[in-house]
Amino acid sequence: MSVMGCFHVTQTMRSSDGREMVETRRIDKPYLTIGRAADNDVRLADLAASLHHATIRHMDVGRIVVQASPDHPFEIDGRRTSDAEIDMRREAMIRIGFHVIVVRRADDDSIAITVSGPREYSGAAVGCGDDRAFALGWVLPGRRLLMLASMAIVFILLLAGPALTDYVMPSKASAERAAN
Repeated sequence: MSVMGCFHVTQTMRSSDGREMVETRRIDKPYLTIGRAADNDVRLADLAASLHHATIRHMDVGRIVVQASPDHPFEIDGRRTSDAEIDMRREAMIRIGFHVIVVRRADDDSIAITVSGPREYSGAAVGCGDDRAFALGWVLPGRRLLMLASMAIVFILLLAGPALTDYVMPSKASAERAAN
């Protein structure tokens, strides 16, 4: 196959015991799929990425298009969007979840894609430790806060609710007592 429509993908991952694994492969297709599902060309082990998050299409020698569904946008060069056209005269940085994907034109006019996970790219997992990068638990409030909020809701609904209802809309018996 010609170089047009060819992707050279280098993906850096870490195993659970901390070993760095680098996988390099050539994909001879006019498009590349990115997401969590096993059938994607670039698989991201990240709960912030959807199963089929984005597609990179090779349009011509100097341009590619990155598309995602509107429900699952990505960040490109600091701008959040669901589709973008990239001029291959310069390098572009795409961020999906905690993964950073650097796209550039290789010397042979193919597209070089470098995928870095949260531990490899400094700043990719901003705000959370590496051990929490693959979970969405860090975006939820803590257990104590959830317990206190639940107790407040129960108090309002079960204890304060009936008292306020009687005060706002008095029953017939309360109205007769007030009249006497």
